[in-house]
Amino acid sequence: MGNNFYASGRGANKRERESYKIIAPSGNEYEFRLISIPSENVSQVVKKSEFNQRSNEHLTLASVNDIYPGIKDNLSNKEPVKAYGTANGLTLLEGTRRSFCVSHIPGAKLKVWLTASMEAVDEKWFASTADSYDKPTTVDIAMSLKKMNSDMKITEIMEHYSISKGTSQNAKDISKMSYDVISLFPAIKYIPIRFLLSLNKVDIDVLDKVTINVAKQIDLDSDKLLDDIYCKEKTNAIKALFEKELSAINKLNTKVNQVYTPSEHQKSIMKLRRKGLKTKINNKGNLVLEIDHLEDELIERLLGFFKE
Repeated sequence: MGNNFYASGRGANKRERESYKIIAPSGNEYEFRLISIPSENVSQVVKKSEFNQRSNEHLTLASVNDIYPGIKDNLSNKEPVKAYGTANGLTLLEGTRRSFCVSHIPGAKLKVWLTASMEAVDEKWFASTADSYDKPTTVDIAMSLKKMNSDMKITEIMEHYSISKGTSQNAKDISKMSYDVISLFPAIKYIPIRFLLSLNKVDIDVLDKVTINVAKQIDLDSDKLLDDIYCKEKTNAIKALFEKELSAINKLNTKVNQVYTPSEHQKSIMKLRRKGLKTKINNKGNLVLEIDHLEDELIERLLGFFKE
């Protein structure tokens, strides 16, 4: 058996066999055998590796609209996913989208390249080299961090997912985002990173209010989630709704907080002073009298003024 047989887990040689071997960079050798899992069992027996960047919590039909039709036609995934464990409980190294597809297609089967067990160092390597066809986004990584409920430092995130410092920082920032915001969009892959980073700067109470208002205005057609153009258009529309709601709140706050500029006549009134009495103009342009204590003479004058 030549060394080229160990070079990759992908390719024609692998699909023509019921098993294959591969040597990880650590030097450990793994033998994978091909098995299949009925679609109705996928969600029960499959779990994602903690090193896999994809957020399987937020997978939707829109997330897989590029591969779903082919898998549905074949009632199986042409390219097997990769995992370790047993047929009754396996940890997915790659292929979360393919697994999701099969789980939503009655009668389909999930093809899996399965090895019995794996050391953590190799699990990380396999997971970091996976999903090259449609790489997980920064938002995927962010939601995976959120799911782990982890407070990892930037350097630890870089090491854990084998990603850059910039991507790690963005993922950590976005991981603070509410699930309610993310779930409004057709799929994670459509959400602009810069948009989420801008929302992350909004006061949490304000963002919660805006999210509720936006949610009331969204009507996603589940039958059209496999349409990429539809998903992109809906994403842009939802993004615009967030911006509109935030703009309205900002204008309201600006109006409330703006300083009222009194007229010359009002300034003259503001200069009136006497013992126990002050005058001022509030931000709405109203005259306000501040009275420390009422003397009999002042009471009489005020009563006379109001009775006129």
